[in-house]
Amino acid sequence: MVEGHTDSIGSPSFNQKLSQRRAAAVAKYFQTNGLEGAKIDSIGYDCKKPIATNKAAAGRKQNCRVDIVIAPSATSL
Repeated sequence: MVEGHTDSIGSPSFNQKLSQRRAAAVAKYFQTNGLEGAKIDSIGYDCKKPIATNKAAAGRKQNCRVDIVIAPSATSL
């Protein structure tokens, strides 16, 4: 799973679309550069999962990110 995130600057609608575009771009990169057979999903979380405060520029910078979550598939268990 590729998760896109934003800071809290901007409207929720804009940030949702931005976070989804970030995640989709990374997922597409993986799929076109060697992981074409892997199941790669993407999701945008807007600013709902911050890892730092959005009250300071340094924290907002950390929140503008893409996380990669690797989990075993049901068939590999």
